[in-house]
Amino acid sequence: MKTLIRRILPMVFVGLLIHGCGSGGVGDDGNSSKDSPDSIKQPGEPTEISYNPGGNNSSTSIPAGTSVLTPFTVKESAEVGSNEFPVTAVFPLPFGVYQDTEKLHITDDEGRAVPAQFEVLNRWWSRDNSIRHVMVHFFPDIEAFDGENSNTGISSYNFVKSDSVQVIPNNPVVVNDFDSFISVENNLIDLTIEKSPLRIFTPAGELKSLFWDENDQLDQSFLHDQVDIEVEENGPLRSIIRLSSKTVFYDPENIKHGWAMRIYAYANSPLIRVEFQLQNSAINSRFSAPLFFKGHHLSIETGSNAVNFQLRADTPPVADVHSLPLGVIKTNDVNVHLRNFQQTFPNGLSQDGSGTIEIELWPAWSRKFQHNKYIDMDMHWLDDMQHTYKEILLDFNAARSEVGSDKLAKVFEFPPVPVIPLSYYKETGATFDLGGFVPDSSLGAVDNSTNRRPYYAEVEYDLQREHTRYAFGIDNFGLDMSRKLAVSMTGGWPDTRQAFYYSGKPAEYFDALDYAKGELNIRPQWLGAYTHVADHELVKPSCNPYAGSTWRHHSGNHEDTLSRGADDVPGYSQSANPRDDQHAWFYHIEGAYYMSGDRWIYDWYKFMSEFKQKYLHKLDAFPDFSSRSIGHNLAVSMSAYKAIGNAPLKEAINTFVDTHLTDVMKEPHNVKSSSYDYDSESHIEAPFQLGFMLRSLIDFSYEVNGDTEALQIIQDGIEWNYQYANFCYYCSVTSTESNVGRSGTGLTLVDPIVWYALNTNQHHYAEHAIDYAENESYGNFSAWTGQYESRLYTHYQDLQSGLSGEDGNDSSNDDGSNEDSSGNDYNNDNANDNNNGIINEVADLAPNQLYYAGFLDCGENSCSGITAFSGMLYDPNQHQMVIFGGGHAATMNDDIMRLDLSDFTWKSSYTPTACDDMTPDNWDGGTSSWASSGLPAARHTYDMMVISEHSNELILLRPADWQGGYCVTTEDSILGGSGLSHFDFDTNSWNNQQFDYPWSSLGSAEYDPISQDVIVVDGNNIFVYDPVSQITVAQIAHNQSGLHYDKNLVYYPPLDRFYYFVSGSSVFELIVDRDNWSSSILSEISVSGDIPNFPHTAFAYDQANQLLGGGVSNGKFYAFRPETGEWLSKTIELENPDYQASWSAQVLDSHALDYDPINNVYVFITTQSGVSAQRTWIYRW
Repeated sequence: MKTLIRRILPMVFVGLLIHGCGSGGVGDDGNSSKDSPDSIKQPGEPTEISYNPGGNNSSTSIPAGTSVLTPFTVKESAEVGSNEFPVTAVFPLPFGVYQDTEKLHITDDEGRAVPAQFEVLNRWWSRDNSIRHVMVHFFPDIEAFDGENSNTGISSYNFVKSDSVQVIPNNPVVVNDFDSFISVENNLIDLTIEKSPLRIFTPAGELKSLFWDENDQLDQSFLHDQVDIEVEENGPLRSIIRLSSKTVFYDPENIKHGWAMRIYAYANSPLIRVEFQLQNSAINSRFSAPLFFKGHHLSIETGSNAVNFQLRADTPPVADVHSLPLGVIKTNDVNVHLRNFQQTFPNGLSQDGSGTIEIELWPAWSRKFQHNKYIDMDMHWLDDMQHTYKEILLDFNAARSEVGSDKLAKVFEFPPVPVIPLSYYKETGATFDLGGFVPDSSLGAVDNSTNRRPYYAEVEYDLQREHTRYAFGIDNFGLDMSRKLAVSMTGGWPDTRQAFYYSGKPAEYFDALDYAKGELNIRPQWLGAYTHVADHELVKPSCNPYAGSTWRHHSGNHEDTLSRGADDVPGYSQSANPRDDQHAWFYHIEGAYYMSGDRWIYDWYKFMSEFKQKYLHKLDAFPDFSSRSIGHNLAVSMSAYKAIGNAPLKEAINTFVDTHLTDVMKEPHNVKSSSYDYDSESHIEAPFQLGFMLRSLIDFSYEVNGDTEALQIIQDGIEWNYQYANFCYYCSVTSTESNVGRSGTGLTLVDPIVWYALNTNQHHYAEHAIDYAENESYGNFSAWTGQYESRLYTHYQDLQSGLSGEDGNDSSNDDGSNEDSSGNDYNNDNANDNNNGIINEVADLAPNQLYYAGFLDCGENSCSGITAFSGMLYDPNQHQMVIFGGGHAATMNDDIMRLDLSDFTWKSSYTPTACDDMTPDNWDGGTSSWASSGLPAARHTYDMMVISEHSNELILLRPADWQGGYCVTTEDSILGGSGLSHFDFDTNSWNNQQFDYPWSSLGSAEYDPISQDVIVVDGNNIFVYDPVSQITVAQIAHNQSGLHYDKNLVYYPPLDRFYYFVSGSSVFELIVDRDNWSSSILSEISVSGDIPNFPHTAFAYDQANQLLGGGVSNGKFYAFRPETGEWLSKTIELENPDYQASWSAQVLDSHALDYDPINNVYVFITTQSGVSAQRTWIYRW
């Protein structure tokens, strides 16, 4: 071992070394050791510090005016109990509520204030700068977890708001930052940091950082020319001093190592935490090289006589790493703990006869362990742009017993874990992307686990595998080993490691943090102190090329970015590759950050907030503009911005989205291309790539509270997938032909689609995505338990199934009725004068309840009989019900009546044709329309009217009837025509065409969301009508008899089949073959149950309950379950019994029934004998 020359300390520090504590700052409260004769250390005796270890667990103070924000627990994992180990919890806070932490507190399970320190982790930077996440440091008091009973080792606390002042901890930390030195003290121990030259004095002696270069020359880190020192956190319960020095590149064989170190001090504690990061990331040169070295140790020169002692972790673990010795060494001056001692081997702890303690982070007696073996070279190295840190705990209560020291080592290895309910993350909406949505079905998971430590599979201990997945060693531990080098390996998708948020299991907390630290420690993805403004022009870092080995400047695929490599140093190979743009899966880092507030993650985000400005400003000579590259770059940029609040980064993101990204969209669908297919000579895109990009754009839009360009790109991408791509693998972005085959890779697009559907009320998109997820997609869509995919999908499913209560509203149930004794609401006040009440009451409608929503009101225009032999349809794009009907001897009103389902009011679409204009001279029989208005004539629509979701049209699939209603006299009666009409909701206009009908006008029609065609069934044939080309593309004889007019055809998505209702006892199933329409089959099926005898076959698909409901008759609501052929029924209960008289006289009018999936209700229209007006009813199955 090197001979170390101990520097003579200045006399001012002699007292410090003798007594183990300082003399300044904090008054004597009886806990200080400095005034106690017994505390003076005798030669050969361990230093003892007298204090109350649990002094800051709680207090006698009960905060006044307390409002609980959320309860939470702390779980012990080391199986020894804990009352003096500090922990950090991170709490989200809702937007716009807290600008400071003054009123935030922690209380124990008895409501007593717990001494705690609150630090702002991040803010809602783009909005009002209110606090978004807050770190809370405190000392929990927890009994030991017994390893068998999952209910043991848990303490309960509350995160509260109170007007009381914060409880001051016993022996608080005091930091004094003077010109020449910094002092840190807590009345138990002192730490002094001299600034120039840097020297650090602990109660046990001087702390040094010793680095031996590849020539075995000693380089003391603290004596580097430029050392930056920052008081990073200055609080009474925890303070942090951060020190650092940059890497300097002189030549390939002469690189001065960089480093950073954090020193943590705590109130009422003899513990000092030290985290040391070794760095190789020169920014004074465009290119650099690996940093080769012989060893790196931290040393504490105690000056005490001691017995030589050494503890080593040098053997690769091959089974149960938790059973191996922990990294702890006891001395007379300080007990030293090295975390993950075995997991990150080689490591060592030693003390020589002179009392010098060596914390051997990269032991000089060892060499590099790479992948699954020690290399032949007698050397360690850090790859260029690699930073790696290790964690040390210094316990200056050296007289702590062996048992106590062992317990502390176990707690340091697996500290207590704060567990915040997932419901609080849902409530605040601050932590997760995609608007912060959390599914209700994911709440309340019960942690029954009896293992609170990470579990490693047998294969992770296997040193013999050809393609190693060995999990241990400083260049393996925590990393995604399958992609350690092969970052662009085919298949897979990001792992967020957010299972802890769902489960509350400490093992998953440790796993998430290890996974994030592995990313930071092993992959060469850092440039310390880099800023875009100051350093880009020289360094020009880049994530290119695809599957590259460095983030250094890229000017061509064959340029060597290392100035020294394997050709120069035999035996060298890079330990891990950085992630390239197309596989920049950094999503797990954000999850770990908001679990822990880890400061090294903060450092990395600070670097990324500067580095990513290059990509966003399009300064890369070879930019990767594939959609997944854009998505991943935007995602990590947004994560960095949320963590740091870097204003130039935000502006760069704005510019990128609003200018650079919009410029690359392709006509005619306004969708960008990720590749070019030379065989088809077309630009192509993959929905799985699009999914990554849209998800990050949603995150950006949410963060800035809406961005027009981003929202347009999101809308166009989702529409393209819905109409044309249909979750293909890759397909053309310029073609207008719809893709048929789906690829399982499109799972990344499902959640963005559902987000869009929820935020625009266009639920046909969500249904399309759900059908895909349930039938073709890779990924786990059974439930959301923390994985990358399915959080929004599951949330939507909860809404549809009624598991989520977030759309419910309280209601006064005040109907404001103006009905007379017969139940007739002549003024229609209940329907239209109290719409807020209707909204609330519909939201609160119980299962099997019927709500009366008033008359079908057509304003100044009569609509008596508008639903006679006619239908009503749900329009998912505009979230409304629409009616067009009448004709023959009923109303001649040719308006489209719309029931707005956001406020349940009837509205007109346009001014109908005037009665005076309904003359033979004004009649266009070829198009069944009125020449003066261009409107198609009113007609019985039966079940021959559909809404084409993808073209946003209402289509009339039968010509007009004989016109003889109230506007037309018998003398002027007009025969029907032959027109087929499309109504464009976007332009609010009709397009009437002459059409040679191949089907009977008394058939039934239904829109097929898969083919986007219309299926028509009449007495003899099945027809397929293309609404875009407006031609019949197929006609198939079905050879069934008894298919009468005025029946009902309904699509059932769960089985991808259509059902044709002739009567309750006569139901037909249609299985379509979209690849070969002629192979489609229509057959009658067996039915059972409460078979109805209804007057009209009006049914609709109820996606919440997955059945076909309707057929209202005799006071019952019927439902058909296609999977079993079973009829179900419920005797309808009125929400307000006052309407019983009028309800008893009502009859469902023809096909005027459909289902609203947003509100999970059926809407239908009824008539009453002798009463001309129609009534609107709302029912929930």
